[in-house]
Amino acid sequence: MSNVEQNDTAIVVNPSSVNYLKVVHVRQQADGGYLPSPLGGFFEPDGELSWFVDSLSASGLRVRNLTGEVRGPVEWTVIHDSCLKPLRDKPGEDEVLRYAGKPEGVTA
Repeated sequence: MSNVEQNDTAIVVNPSSVNYLKVVHVRQQADGGYLPSPLGGFFEPDGELSWFVDSLSASGLRVRNLTGEVRGPVEWTVIHDSCLKPLRDKPGEDEVLRYAGKPEGVTA
C-alpha cells in the first residue's frame, strides 16, 4: 500500500533527503524501465515504489547525481513513496501548519 496517491500534495518526511520538509505535488507513479533524470539522462529504479513529483516551492527541488553531488534547483524529481506524507484536508490539526510553523497570534 502506498503512502500517497496521484495528485496529492505531500511533504518530504525523510530527514536524510536533500528535499526534507519540501512540499510537492505528486504527479504520477514512476514505474517501468529506466526513468528520466531532471539533470538529463536516465537512471535505473531500485524497485521501491516511487513517484514523479513537482516542486510547489519557489526555491525548487534538489537532486543528488550519481557521484553524490547535490544539484539544483530543479522543477521535478523522483522520490520514494516511503519518503512522502500526504497533506490532506481532514478533521483535526492542520498538518501544513505543524510542519511550516504557525505564525504568532494565528489560530487554526
